[in-house]
Amino acid sequence: MHKYTSADLPQMQLSLPSDGNNNNSTCNIEVINSLDIEESIWSPRFGLKGKIDVTVGVKIHRGCRTKYKIMPLELKTGKELNSIEHRSQVG
Repeated sequence: MHKYTSADLPQMQLSLPSDGNNNNSTCNIEVINSLDIEESIWSPRFGLKGKIDVTVGVKIHRGCRTKYKIMPLELKTGKELNSIEHRSQVG
């Protein structure tokens, strides 16, 4: 697997649910590294199994605070497929 620097990885601005401290939930999410690709997951509790496209380490900047998290990143081509799997991921 190729290791990327943070300059090579995308930055996004998302609106996440409020953390309970304030009403301003806008934050910046910075992908700082890629940890795994096509990672298999299985959750008997939720009845889910599949593959995560990329598992990434991120910095979540909200106001003057920064948190570090590991998150799944699903990549979509925009090509619409008529399958339940595709519709459930983008719906």
